[in-house]
Amino acid sequence: MQQTGIYEQLITKLIESRLDRDKFYVGERQLNSAEASVWLSRFLSNILEFAIEAVPSGDDRLQEQIELSNQLLMWLKSQISDEGFLDENLLDSQGRILTALYELENPVAANLKQYVEDIFPLTGLTQSELFSGSNAGLSLESELKREILSADKIYWLVSFIKWAGIRIFRKELEAFTASGRELKIITTSYMGATDAKAVEYLASLPNTEVKLSYNTERERLHAKSYLFLRNTGFHTGYIGSSNLSRSALTNGLEWNLKITSQEIPHIINKSLSTFETYWASEDFERFDGQAESTEKLNRALKQQKGLDAPGVSHYFEITPFPHLKKLCQAGFSWGDASNRQALMCHYDFWQKTGPELEFDSLAQSLAELSKLGLEQELADVLDWKLARTKHEQPAMPELQEVPLRLHARYSREQILVGFGAMTFEHQPPSREGVYVIQDQNIELLFVTLDKNEKQFSPTTMYHDYAINEQLFHWQSQNSARPDRGKGKDYIQHQAINKRLLLFVREQAKDEYGRTMGFVNYGEVNYVSHTGSQPMSITWQLRTPMPNFMWQQAAKLAVA
Repeated sequence: MQQTGIYEQLITKLIESRLDRDKFYVGERQLNSAEASVWLSRFLSNILEFAIEAVPSGDDRLQEQIELSNQLLMWLKSQISDEGFLDENLLDSQGRILTALYELENPVAANLKQYVEDIFPLTGLTQSELFSGSNAGLSLESELKREILSADKIYWLVSFIKWAGIRIFRKELEAFTASGRELKIITTSYMGATDAKAVEYLASLPNTEVKLSYNTERERLHAKSYLFLRNTGFHTGYIGSSNLSRSALTNGLEWNLKITSQEIPHIINKSLSTFETYWASEDFERFDGQAESTEKLNRALKQQKGLDAPGVSHYFEITPFPHLKKLCQAGFSWGDASNRQALMCHYDFWQKTGPELEFDSLAQSLAELSKLGLEQELADVLDWKLARTKHEQPAMPELQEVPLRLHARYSREQILVGFGAMTFEHQPPSREGVYVIQDQNIELLFVTLDKNEKQFSPTTMYHDYAINEQLFHWQSQNSARPDRGKGKDYIQHQAINKRLLLFVREQAKDEYGRTMGFVNYGEVNYVSHTGSQPMSITWQLRTPMPNFMWQQAAKLAVA
C-alpha cells in the first residue's frame, strides 16, 4: 500500500505485509472490545457477500447459496453457547423474503395482498435512499404517505409546519390516528413560520400529541426528522432539509436521506434517543388545543413576525434551567458506621479477600490498617471531599441494611459489599453489566456511558443514556428477550417483587487513568421496552438523578 491519506479499516495480514514502515508513517489504533463485534461483523459481511456471490451459476445456484449460508450458521453454532439463536435463523431452502404478516380473522383490509402493495414503501425497509427533489418516478411525498400507513408510531421533528404541507398527508394521518396508532410532533414558533391552523388540526387528531418550543432565542431548532417506527422492528426515518411545507415535500430542491434500522441502526437509535430527550425536556410545551394554548401560540407567532404590539404582556413561566437547579441542591446526612462499611474500607485498601492476605478476621485487617498511621491524612481528605460535594446524598430508606447513599459514587467492590454480595472470605468475579443477588431478589445494573472513550464510536455510544432527570434508556445483554427468561423478568419485575438498582459512570477511566466509580441512581421501575436480543428498556428512576449526572448522561443521547 502506497496511496497516502487517511484510512479506517482493519489491518489484514496482507495489508500488514505491504505496509512499508521504513518509508511511511503508519497511523493505527487498537481495536476496542466494546466495538469489536461491529467492526468484525462489518468486515465479514463483505467477505461473505463475495463468497456467496462466487457460487457458480446454474439451475440450483440459489439453493446452493442458501445451503452455504446454513453451513456457516451451523459452524457458528458449534463455536458459541447460544444454540437457540442460530437454530431460529437457519434459512428456508426456497429462498423467500417475508414482506407482511396480518391476521386473517378480523383483517385490516378485505384484500390483504392489495393492502400490502398500497402501504409498502417503494424504496423498501432495509436500504437507505437519497431524495433530492428529482427522483424520476419516485417522490418524497408519495413515499411518506406509504411510510405513514405502514408505521405503528410516528415521531416528527421540524422547525415549522404549514397547513398546505399537512394537507398533503391529511387522509393518511387521519387513517393512521383513527386506528389507535401514536403520532408525536415537535415544532417551534421560530420566525413565525408555523401556521396555527396546522398545529390546531394536528392536536385535534386522536392519539396525537404536539409540542412546541417558544424559547426561540435560546433553542433555535432547525432539525428536520421524520421517524416511522414499526412493531416488527423495521424502522425507517428521513433526515434532511424539508420542513412540513408543500414546496419542501413536493417540487422543492430539498435533500432528504432515508435511513433504516436494518442498515444503519445506530443512526436510527440516535435519532430516536434525541427525539425522546427533546420530548421529555421542559423546553418543549404541550399544545392541547385549548384556549390558553391557542392564545399562547398565536401570540408567539405574532411576536416572531414582529407584529406583537409594544407593551403587551407576554405569557411565560419561570422554571429553573438544569444548570441552575444544582444551586438548590445542598445538605448531607450521614449514618453510623456498620460492618459492611468496615468491609468496604478493607477492600478499598487491600483489594483482596481476607484469606488471600492470611487475615483471620475483619478486625485483624482493620488493625493492620491502623498501623499505617493514615488516620489524620484520611480525615483531611474526607473533609476536603465533603466540602466539594454540592449535591444531596440521601439514604435509601427501603434498604436500610445497605450503607450506600443515593447519588454518591462508589467502586464496584464497594457496591457489592454494600449489598452483602461480597464478603470477607469471598470476592465474586469482577464483571461489568449486571449482578444478580438471588437470595435478596435484587439485580444491580452497572452502566458505563462512554464505552470507548479513547475513540468516538457511534455504534457503541447510544445504547445507554438519560432521557430526562427521571427516565433512563438502557440496553440489556444480547441474550435478553421479552418473552422469556431475564428479559421477561425485567418487564414484570414489580409483579415478582424483584428490585432493580442502577449504577452509572461516565467512562471506565478518569483523566488520570484511574478506574471511575459508579454513581448510585437508586431503584428503577420498568416503563417500556423495544426490541429483542438485546432489549432497549426505559427505566423510571424513583429519585431524579442529580444535575451533574443528568448533564453527562444526556450528552450521549444527542452528542
